[in-house]
Amino acid sequence: AGMAFIPMLVAVMVFNGIGVVVDKRLGTRVAICTGLLLMAAGFAILASIGPADGYLKLVIALVVMGAGSGTAGPAAYGTLLAAVPPERAGVGSAVNDTVQQVGAALSVAVLGSILTATYRAGMPENVGDPARQSVGDALALAAGTGDGNLARLAKDAFVDAMAATAVVGVVGG
Repeated sequence: AGMAFIPMLVAVMVFNGIGVVVDKRLGTRVAICTGLLLMAAGFAILASIGPADGYLKLVIALVVMGAGSGTAGPAAYGTLLAAVPPERAGVGSAVNDTVQQVGAALSVAVLGSILTATYRAGMPENVGDPARQSVGDALALAAGTGDGNLARLAKDAFVDAMAATAVVGVVGG
């Protein structure tokens, strides 16, 4: 699963450099707004993914989100560090890192809870608790019993849950 995110990481690295250029040439507001719009567009693409879509559409969504993060990041960091005196730059950097870590943890917690609740709500009650608790458990159970219908239900419920979570990411992002 971690390998699936490599395109996003590469996009962040590439667009960090582009973000610096956009910030210097067009200004901080343009860089941050462009980055946030790109991240929202990536979430919108993610929200449109259906069960029949392949990995390519996911890659496109991740790359667009990574491009947004990379574009907005340098301007955001620069704005924060410019707000503190040079002798306090270490404190400013530490505050930035803390805010990023707390924000990431809260995002994972909130979006993960939405994903889990939406997946469970999308699974019929008659499939049993293990299949309703986790898409991995549902697919393992389906493979072990040869129940293709359960596998289809689990995949559909998971993709629908990802789409709902991505909508929350667009609106709340």
